Amino acid sequence: MVPVKLAFSLFLSFFPGIVGMFWVPTGGIDPWYDTLTKTPLTPSINMIFLICLPIMYLLLGIAFYLIIKPKYTKRSIDTAVALFGANMFLSALWNFVFFKLHFIIAAAIIILAMVTVAVMMQRKFSLENKHAGYLVLPYILFLMFAFYLNGGLVVLN
Repeated sequence: MVPVKLAFSLFLSFFPGIVGMFWVPTGGIDPWYDTLTKTPLTPSINMIFLICLPIMYLLLGIAFYLIIKPKYTKRSIDTAVALFGANMFLSALWNFVFFKLHFIIAAAIIILAMVTVAVMMQRKFSLENKHAGYLVLPYILFLMFAFYLNGGLVVLN
């Protein structure tokens, strides 16, 4: 049986992706996005949304579970939980701002905020559980690459 805290953690980590499905093009077809000039390293939408993001959300969910799993912690986890929640909110917001509103510059600013929050989250997670901290590192790298992609769209369009 899957522990309730693990199921809750995974649900929270996948929530931005679930919400984002309302605005992300299905099947990788989006007339607006297709007309944009993209950076040379831009992968397909399917590569990002069907492969990369589920892996990132899974890692974040496991990391969050490792933080909230213990009944008693040496340190307060309030900040870690708040940073995780802020990151999930920003992730859902980015999908809306980018794919629904088509505000490329605002989306780039949101990604910068996500990187900042993710770094803070990684540091706080590491203090509570070193494995949780390690699990956040690929997400930070992913966000940095996403900023390159989004920033490229700002410059090229």
